[in-house]
Amino acid sequence: MNFNQADVTTHRLFRQFSKETGVNNLSVNQKNSRFHCSLIEALILFIEREIKEELTLDYLATTIGYSAGHLRRSFKMVKGISLAKYIRRRKTECAANEIIMSSRFIVDIAVEYGFSSQASFSRTFKSVTGVTPKEYRV
Repeated sequence: MNFNQADVTTHRLFRQFSKETGVNNLSVNQKNSRFHCSLIEALILFIEREIKEELTLDYLATTIGYSAGHLRRSFKMVKGISLAKYIRRRKTECAANEIIMSSRFIVDIAVEYGFSSQASFSRTFKSVTGVTPKEYRV
């Protein structure tokens, strides 16, 4: 993946959150809380924009300029779900929408959202929605 202007903008958002949110006037605990929320809000926007790309922890951490460990802990603290699980769930939800809205082959939709096989997609899809992709389409 190439970095584009949007990546640079996202990176600046992460790095300049304190200036933009007035976090400098807060206590240490408030700063930490506000920091993590700002970081995660910006990360979620980035994930939504790049949902069809391969979104690894290392790629996301490199893009925003934080360590993978810090990013993983911050996401879990704010959202109550692991970053990897969140990304899988969002990819599955977006794919589910395409399954309903299009007549494309399910395998093509699965590949478009980065699943390695239809079997892998079906397992993940069923764990998220409770039904198989084929049952969901009906």
